[in-house]
Amino acid sequence: MYFSTNPKLPFYVANQLTIDTEQQKVIMKLYQPLVGAVATSVYLTLCQQFNRVPIRSEFLRLAQLQEQLDIDLKSLFNAFHKLEAVSLLKTSTSQNDILGEALIFELKAPLAAKDFFGTFLLSSLLLEKIGEPLFKSLQQSFTPQTFPDSENARDVSAGFFEVFHMADETAINPPAVVQEAAESFAKNKQLGQEDAIAETRENELTKLIDWQFLIDQFNAYHIDEAEVNKYRKQISDMINFYQLSELEFVQLATLTLTSGDHKLNIKRIEANLTENYESLTDHASVRHSGRATTKEALVNKVSAMINNLSEADQRVLTSVNKYRPLDYLYRIKKEKGGYVTTSEKQIVYQLKQKNGLKDDLINMLIYVTLGMAPTLSKALVDRIANDWFQNGVVTAVQALSYVKNRENKRQQQGQNTKHRYYQGQGKKKEVATDWSKKKATVDPKITDEYLDKLLDKIDGK
Repeated sequence: MYFSTNPKLPFYVANQLTIDTEQQKVIMKLYQPLVGAVATSVYLTLCQQFNRVPIRSEFLRLAQLQEQLDIDLKSLFNAFHKLEAVSLLKTSTSQNDILGEALIFELKAPLAAKDFFGTFLLSSLLLEKIGEPLFKSLQQSFTPQTFPDSENARDVSAGFFEVFHMADETAINPPAVVQEAAESFAKNKQLGQEDAIAETRENELTKLIDWQFLIDQFNAYHIDEAEVNKYRKQISDMINFYQLSELEFVQLATLTLTSGDHKLNIKRIEANLTENYESLTDHASVRHSGRATTKEALVNKVSAMINNLSEADQRVLTSVNKYRPLDYLYRIKKEKGGYVTTSEKQIVYQLKQKNGLKDDLINMLIYVTLGMAPTLSKALVDRIANDWFQNGVVTAVQALSYVKNRENKRQQQGQNTKHRYYQGQGKKKEVATDWSKKKATVDPKITDEYLDKLLDKIDGK
């Protein structure tokens, strides 16, 4: 418990707290009998004092608070102590080279009425202060009331069609503009929920990083805490995407530093990580081997959702659920005898960090695209991804089902080509081209027709 006899002691309120009507009712009826009118006035006055962390000239003094409330210093500290005791106020002291000692007040919101009565220390003290009759009266005033005979009463309220007249057809089948409005609000609500989930997940990933360790390490290179905090999201994305430890990230980031410039160059750090991913993979795979978990059980569970799932399809689904996107890209390119380009790694990084796609869907996009072309093309990847999203495809399972349905439709339309939308592996027989009969063509736009022709060309060779 802190006390000072110095009325010139500076103070500031560290947080903003807005008291609504219900909270004000709780303060006046439940807290005020405990702490008294003076402490209640001090609390409500402090709620109005927050502006921001002040500069030297903006610090208030206790004497100003005394004058505003018309109380002496002893009564002021007595009020502070009562507010602290019922958890409405937290008081801290700080030392400043210029101001000396200062008080920092952190305001706490009052408990809801049901929580107040459920906190036995508070409710017992309230009972002692005001007596049982008034205590029961307050309890009833904060308890939602219902009319005692409402259960046996007969409902005589008017119905919608008793008051309003509407054509039967309109009631059964609402106009298109009405349906569009409903769908728009439903979509916005869903997007809001998805954003909230994504934000929660991002916050959880951020919490796993030892930020103080990062700050201390960068400080050795004269990069201050504010510079690290400025790029928290980007740093979190890179550490989690590339599965790095905090020390490994610092070591790689320092390679991009410029002498005399104590700033982080995020673009250069991203480029450095992309270029050096293969060397990072060995370290990460060893360090995270304990975390690696197979998803085969999950794949077996959801595979029943897809009709006629072949053994080859099962392997594809297992594979895309087993690896991280960059690992999967390297694996596929190695099987094909190629190598991973810088632009391909950037495409995968953007799909994960910028577009927020799940690993299994990114891997399926990689599989499908590399079945159609030797390298990942941003235009082709975006074309396929948009086609999937517009048809409600958001997981690898749905993508595989969508691809199989596409194949079946093509076969039903009488096309003899053995189409596999996602499968472009295996050796193909090369057929010589008669260049004397081939006409010059311009690059077609990436349309459905173009994709179909490209698929025919792949599978027909």
